[in-house]
Amino acid sequence: MQYAHWKGNGHFLTETNVVYFSGNDDNSRNGVAFIVPKSSRNCVLGYEPVSDRIISIKLRASPANFNIIQVYAPTSAACNEDVESFYLKLETTISKIPQRELLIIIGDFNSKVGSDSHLLSSCLGKYGLGQRNERGERLIQFAAENNLVISNTFFQNHSRRLYTWISPDGNYRNQIDYVLVRSRWKTSIRNTHTLPGADCGSDHQLLMAKIQLKLRAARKIVQQRRLEVRDRSKFLAALEENWNQWTIVNSKTECPDKMWDCAKNLISCAVKQIAPTSGTRKRQHWMSDSTLALVKERREMKATGTDVRTLNEKSANIQTACRRDLNAHFQNICAEVEIHANKYESRDLHQKIRSMTRSLCTKTWAIENSHGQTVTEIEAISETWKEYCQSLFEDVESQYFASTEPMDEEKEPNILKDEIRAAIKHLKTGKATGKDSIPIETIKASKEYGVQIFHALCNKVW
Repeated sequence: MQYAHWKGNGHFLTETNVVYFSGNDDNSRNGVAFIVPKSSRNCVLGYEPVSDRIISIKLRASPANFNIIQVYAPTSAACNEDVESFYLKLETTISKIPQRELLIIIGDFNSKVGSDSHLLSSCLGKYGLGQRNERGERLIQFAAENNLVISNTFFQNHSRRLYTWISPDGNYRNQIDYVLVRSRWKTSIRNTHTLPGADCGSDHQLLMAKIQLKLRAARKIVQQRRLEVRDRSKFLAALEENWNQWTIVNSKTECPDKMWDCAKNLISCAVKQIAPTSGTRKRQHWMSDSTLALVKERREMKATGTDVRTLNEKSANIQTACRRDLNAHFQNICAEVEIHANKYESRDLHQKIRSMTRSLCTKTWAIENSHGQTVTEIEAISETWKEYCQSLFEDVESQYFASTEPMDEEKEPNILKDEIRAAIKHLKTGKATGKDSIPIETIKASKEYGVQIFHALCNKVW
């Protein structure tokens, strides 16, 4: 993804994808990004935001890890110093990737390599488009020096599937976006072509490369739903009905972990037993049906080969409709905010205000190791944190000390039920849960059943 126009760098979640981006720190110029489906996000081993023109990502794959570098080269109006600086940073990024791993470089190079492949068959095929220019010569030189091939030029496709950019007036069509791959993995590319019928809302065509590769099965993270109690009386009745699951546990012989597993199963079964069955609901979207109809109409017009000027007019109408729908969406939220304010519903009031005023929240996991090197891969990051935590507890002057295990006569008396009851009462609500998904509200709703459970658990641990 190019022309992201996001400031800074990092990653963030959407409804269905994870976006990794790299932009300019000072303004919204340029910007490159990757969009990875949530189902494949655990295959991501790391990513490195290099600049507002270069970003790399590493995926766990078979038979080798899969590295993708997304680029956006300077335009023809840029000076030669900017172009050379771009290729220098790109070569530095490539040097960090092991030779045994698959490397693909994709993006807008703003270059025309042409169809003349004389004496350049090692890195350039004979199925390019147009005439080569000076920037095309520089791209070919870069590919030859780094043992790369320009895969667009190796597959014979119709000229409609070769050009990647159309001028705003529709009179010029050029091939300036490319897919480069290491020559060792050249045979893994099955085809590279554009999809001219794809409705991208851009003057660039969607460029697709078919690669014979298999992502390794990533560890699936099962996200459990929060075990909230809707009806306290039914919840207590369910606990009483299943209470025998807890009474059979012998607190004198069982370990605390098994006791907690039993208590957790008891609470979760009681919550699920009284949970109402609700069907899936489609999330409300701020775009109106008329705007979505315009988007569908533009897609159909592009598929039938409508001229570029008509498509641009339709795109302008869609943007106007989107702005109108977004303003109407914010007006509805403001009306809801006013209703909540009049009813003194402070929690709902602040939630609505946050939904309107929140800014883009991004994350990044790149850190520096003890040698001052930037670490971007997850395994290396974990090892760096491990070394750092070990260094905090290292003491060359440490000695072995005598055991501090208390004697029997020094042990404290058992915890009272009144102490457990008071502790549960003073717990703050509205907090995030742990991996057991049991919130504080559910523990308070269990009343005396919860007191008995945690009394036995705390005394066992104590």
